[in-house]
Amino acid sequence: MTHPPEAPAAPGWTRREAADGRLSLEVPPGWEVVEAPSPGVALVVVEPQDGTEFRSNLVLTVGELPPTMTFRDWQAGNDELLGSSLQEYLLVDLEHTEVGGLPAVRRLAHHTAPPDLPVTLQQWAVLVDGQGVTLSATTTDLGFGRLAPVFERVGGSLSLEGAWAR
Repeated sequence: MTHPPEAPAAPGWTRREAADGRLSLEVPPGWEVVEAPSPGVALVVVEPQDGTEFRSNLVLTVGELPPTMTFRDWQAGNDELLGSSLQEYLLVDLEHTEVGGLPAVRRLAHHTAPPDLPVTLQQWAVLVDGQGVTLSATTTDLGFGRLAPVFERVGGSLSLEGAWAR
């Protein structure tokens, strides 16, 4: 699969730490950041309000996995969960990649959000020391062309920090 072009250099991009400094990523200028809004959710970043019903967003989650769970089993379970919990879920692409030198996946999918709004989900997932780390980027299908380079830049900036640095 070819990747969208890299987002153009723009002033105002900032690097934010999450998960007690174990992770960091770049945040687009003007996007609202909410740190650790609930257990398992390390960071939420939301596009500025533009008058539409849906705000594009980035959600970084971290959760402990059973000690015997492999990366492959975790991702197979995620595929099942996404398919059973998201309306009209369709996996478009799944590619193997790396985050911080560790095996990871990048997933591209379509589903509908209430009330029947077609959305695109781009997701990166990596297993670090028994913790499942997932960055999910979601926007409307029509907004994906505009935001794909932004999502690629944020996903490409996800890095392991501190004790998790490799």
